[in-house]
Formats: sequence, structure tokens, C-alpha cells
Amino acid sequence: MGVGRFFSWVIVVILALVPVNWLRLWLQGEIPPSATLLQAVIGVALCWGIAGALGFFLVVSARGIRIRKAREQQALVRLQEQPLTPMVPRQALVRPGEVAYAAVEAGLREVHTVGYETETAGTSHPQLFGVGTNHHSNATSMAVNEALIVATGELVVTDERVIFAGDHKSFVLALNALVNISAYTNGFTLSDGRATHTVVIADPYQHTVFRITLQKALQAVGMR
Repeated sequence: MGVGRFFSWVIVVILALVPVNWLRLWLQGEIPPSATLLQAVIGVALCWGIAGALGFFLVVSARGIRIRKAREQQALVRLQEQPLTPMVPRQALVRPGEVAYAAVEAGLREVHTVGYETETAGTSHPQLFGVGTNHHSNATSMAVNEALIVATGELVVTDERVIFAGDHKSFVLALNALVNISAYTNGFTLSDGRATHTVVIADPYQHTVFRITLQKALQAVGMR
């Protein structure tokens, strides 16, 4: 259960218990004199109505998520078992005779310098024949690097290449030139020995689609 759904269920429980607390106060005679029966009925109706509607939405959405995940799992099993199937990318351009097998949404991540930190170290020495001191300081600047998403677009696996067609940056790597593939939970680092690119795939299903398709495409060209 995600954090958002957890807190949503907390709200449902609180809204459902508030009228119960009002009933306890009424039985103990602690209801404010200004409160009327109509106000109490309206308050109970609002609390239980909102709690019921939110709870119903959470139950239905959870069922929808389970169904979607089950369908995605079935699709991945079929993808693993069936041969590579040609498809048409929406954004990336393939060469004549080149066949695309999968296209997923991805981001291109690069490490860039976003600022500098300065560290100062100093020493003090007493002056000869004097009461003062001499101060010497050295300032050292250190670059602050951060991994940033520099482009978003379509990541495509074909029978010849891996193509990233982004809005600001793009790259192409030949399958038979790939020398290193590092997989992460949300992306991959691909290298052909001359250039290294890190792509982030936020959707777990599309991440698995890319992984399976890339593995099968590499096997087809005799790489892995």
C-alpha cells in the first residue's frame, strides 16, 4: 500500500469515528448547549457520507490496480514467450529496413555541476618582535554535482540499435557495439565503449518491457 492510500484510509477511519465520539459526548451530557439535533444529524451525515464515498473509491481503485497489474503480468509472460513483434514508434525515426520491437517513455539522466562549495583553511603565526599574528588562509572550491533529467522522450529497441529520441537530447547505440548494460530498479546505463548513457524509466511495467525486449534483441544478434 502506498503512502497516499494509507493516509486516505486514515482519513476514512477518522471521519467514521467522529460521529461515534459525538455520541459518547451526548451520553455523557457534554454536548454544547448551542448544538441542536438537526446540526448533529447533518454532521453525522456529512462525516459518514464522505467516509463512505472515499472508502468506496479506495476499494474500487484498489481492485482496478490489482486487475491492471494482473493484465500487465500476463502481457509480460506473453512477451517473454513469444518472438519479437514489429511495432511502429511514435516519435523515434528508424532507418529503411530497420525493425522496431518496443518503445517506452524514458528520461535521459546526466551528471552536471550545479554549484560550488568553498572550504577555507587558515593558520596563524606570532609575529617576531611583535604582539600581533600573521594569518594565512587557503580557499578550496569543490564542484557540487547532481544527476539531472536533461531530456524526456521515447526509448526504442530495434533489431539494430537502441534509440532515445528526446525533446532536448537524443542518442543512438548499435546493439552489436554495446559493451556494458547496467540495470537498476528504475532505469539502465548503456555503453558502447565510446559513450555512456543513463536512462530512467519511471513505469515499472515499461521498464520490464524494455528489459525483456532488449535481452531478446541482443540474443537475436548473437550478443548475449
